Amino acid sequence: PAGALAAARELLQALGALDADARITALGRRMLALGTHPRLAAMLLGAPVDSEQALACDVAALVEARDPMLRSRRDDWALRWQALAAFRIGRAPGDANRGALAAIDQAAAQWRRRLRIEAKPPAEAPAHALGDVLAHAFPDRIARQHASDARRYQLSNGRMARIADDSALYG
Repeated sequence: PAGALAAARELLQALGALDADARITALGRRMLALGTHPRLAAMLLGAPVDSEQALACDVAALVEARDPMLRSRRDDWALRWQALAAFRIGRAPGDANRGALAAIDQAAAQWRRRLRIEAKPPAEAPAHALGDVLAHAFPDRIARQHASDARRYQLSNGRMARIADDSALYG
């Protein structure tokens, strides 16, 4: 449908894969070569330094995988990444699926090898660093809190969104 095609074109332009005339850019060609979802490709290629690229590999692996946490909020990416970092030093939380974390760790290592990233995965990352990495993949989901309703947000694309009462993203 025309609306879906227009939305896809708009997203690819926001990710830098297409120019204003809907022609593929140099970045778009690099994204295509990765063979993954354009959002993840933009995130993997958008981080400016090796340490952020290594974090982007972790986040890409987390996004692609099933949730490794057995009892968590569905939108708490910081909790998931912290569980992965803890798993790497042998201290995975008790409410984490160790097999899932091992698979995520392997997938992240595979992304680092594929992108030729020499940096080791970070041992620590503040929540805002995860947000910075995710912003490359989801520029249309960056939002401003609504003045009269703290659970409503205006997205950068102009649409409105409401987060769940138990969301880790509140505020």
